[in-house]
Amino acid sequence: MLSDRHSNITAFAMRRYKKTNKRASTSQLCQVQWLWQIVTTTLLWVFIVGKSAGQTGFSALHGNIGNSSYTSGQVFYRQFAASLAVSEGVEQGYLISTQIVDEYCEGYPYLNFGFEYGDTLLPGEYHMQRYFHAASLHYDSVVNLTLQVHPRWVTSDTLLAHVGEIHESLTGLHVDTLHSQYGCDSIVARMTYTVTCPDDYNDTAAYGVENVPLVLTSPQLTPSASELVVFSDAPATLTVGTLQTIHWSVATSSDTLLCTQNAVVHFPPCGDDLSVMDRDSNVYATIRVGANCWMKDNLRSTHYPDGDSIAIALVYIDGADTLFNWESYGRLYSWYSAVNLPEGSIASPSTNADGEVQGACPAGWHLPTLAEMSSVSLFAAHELKTPEEWLVPGDNSSGFSGMPGGYYAASTTSFESLRTLGRWWIAAEENSSRAMMGNLPNLCSDMEIKISPKRNGLSIRCIKD
Repeated sequence: MLSDRHSNITAFAMRRYKKTNKRASTSQLCQVQWLWQIVTTTLLWVFIVGKSAGQTGFSALHGNIGNSSYTSGQVFYRQFAASLAVSEGVEQGYLISTQIVDEYCEGYPYLNFGFEYGDTLLPGEYHMQRYFHAASLHYDSVVNLTLQVHPRWVTSDTLLAHVGEIHESLTGLHVDTLHSQYGCDSIVARMTYTVTCPDDYNDTAAYGVENVPLVLTSPQLTPSASELVVFSDAPATLTVGTLQTIHWSVATSSDTLLCTQNAVVHFPPCGDDLSVMDRDSNVYATIRVGANCWMKDNLRSTHYPDGDSIAIALVYIDGADTLFNWESYGRLYSWYSAVNLPEGSIASPSTNADGEVQGACPAGWHLPTLAEMSSVSLFAAHELKTPEEWLVPGDNSSGFSGMPGGYYAASTTSFESLRTLGRWWIAAEENSSRAMMGNLPNLCSDMEIKISPKRNGLSIRCIKD
């Protein structure tokens, strides 16, 4: 084939030569034939090289116009995993190359420009390439995509509100969709708790109690939430009769809601709110001294609460009006009669569940313990004595109203110290013949805890159980 083409080219050259120079010599013709042989040999070499280059995928001749490239060769391409390698060859006229920059939001599938990706793309910049063979314009094309994926902001917030500040429908978890600067929807999850502050704390202490454990109900959360921190400045105990303001805090990592609660423990009824009657229908006023509620007068009864007669219940006899002494100073009882034991008994008196001895006291009342009488002795004598009945009067600022009823001396069968001495039995005993008493003398500055023979007659003051 090459020889035929060579002959044709030679013949064409000869005819051309004859037309342009009909007078050419034989030697000149030979020179033309020699020169053309060299040219055709060179063209054959170029053709072979060009064909070889096209087959191996390298461009032999090409140019650029805009974003297109034209070649005299075929586009060859290979797919390597997710990347696409494209090289220009030697048989297709144009290769269209397109550059695209796009922005998108995470969480949505990307389906633009022939690219298909699911919703797993994380925020960031992606460079993608896709080859299209013989596209709509019948030219091979390559699309280079730069994709900027913007984040969708997903945040959560916790709000605290007092009951009544927001509508009930807003309580709990609510998810809102907000529009951000890139057009990406942002998700805000809002958890709202309503807080019901506790009611004020009111309680009443038992008789004789000065401090009580403070057990409070904390603020109630709707819905309930163990992850919130609830705390207060409440003390462990509260002194009876005092008002304590307690501050509650309900806290998240970024917010705190406050509740204020007043707590008070009241004393039980006493004084103007309480009186007591014995089995003989004698009525006694009461007075609170410290934490205890005392009868304000000395006992005058001749019967135990069950109706039995009290063996030793004497009225002070001094030759004057004994009725006045009975009304003013009450009766004088032996310790045995006071604790409801036979005279001279060595048995221990009966006690209630709290270890208190009722004895001759009305139901619900008892003889003072050593601790209870000692609490009275903390007052100065003038604070315990009444202002009229004593030879050296007091001001009774404690309210105890200690009366100078004197005592009965069993050893001499005589009444002693009316208007100059007050003595009251204590349920505690020292031994089989002697028991303890509170002793309030005329001239001393303090009440004393002393010992008295059990057979002596002393006054009785009862305390509420």
